[in-house]
Amino acid sequence: MAVSLVEAIRGVAVLSRLFGTGPMVAYRASRAGLDRTAARAIILSHVNSVRRWARVELDVAPVPKRAGSGFVLVYNQTSIADDLGNLDVLWRFADYSVLASEYGRIPFFGSAARRVGIVLMKRGDRQATDETLRRLARWAAEGSVVSVAAEGRLSPGGEVGHFKRGAFLVAIRAGVPVVPMTVWGGRSILRPGSLRLRAGMLTYRFGSPISVDGLTEDDAPAMAEEARRAVARLLAGARGEIGGSTTAEHGG
Repeated sequence: MAVSLVEAIRGVAVLSRLFGTGPMVAYRASRAGLDRTAARAIILSHVNSVRRWARVELDVAPVPKRAGSGFVLVYNQTSIADDLGNLDVLWRFADYSVLASEYGRIPFFGSAARRVGIVLMKRGDRQATDETLRRLARWAAEGSVVSVAAEGRLSPGGEVGHFKRGAFLVAIRAGVPVVPMTVWGGRSILRPGSLRLRAGMLTYRFGSPISVDGLTEDDAPAMAEEARRAVARLLAGARGEIGGSTTAEHGG
């Protein structure tokens, strides 16, 4: 009971640090005169400070190399604890990262997002979504790297859930490959629906690029399933490599 209480107190403290001071950090990152690198450094300094205080470490396999062309990176979501490491990893190579529009509710975050290359995706607004996908495809075709959490939500059971087709429409329209990535360990740190936060490791692993050659937009659902299976294999490999289990991730 005492351990659970301490973990819950730590969870509240970490989430308060991460999101409670978000408006101030977003304001600093959105100031006029800052370029993308400087604005990202402000946000990463904040997130990494919270992550270290939470005693969460990162284990990152070599990130994909850019060979003069863009690609679309797709990954799974396991826990809000993933937010302690995702930007640090994604911004090592991604020019644009898609997040849910709910993050835009944080004061000043919308302005900061535009400066650092975060694209806020509105749920349930088909016209806005289509316009966002067109912009992402144009940027990818021009050589940018776009990262998307393809499930669009946290996986309720910890496994890799259904992948939406949006990221794959972007890749097919841009004529660029899809690179799968998995993140594992978040549920052991902070289970969805719980405030109990534990020290731990977020593990990131990358798969081989998936070509879009010869594909049309009608192939997007099938490509989404191919990428989902690739991410699931990476997740299983990460569990075996680190010695984890689904039981541990569920808090058992």
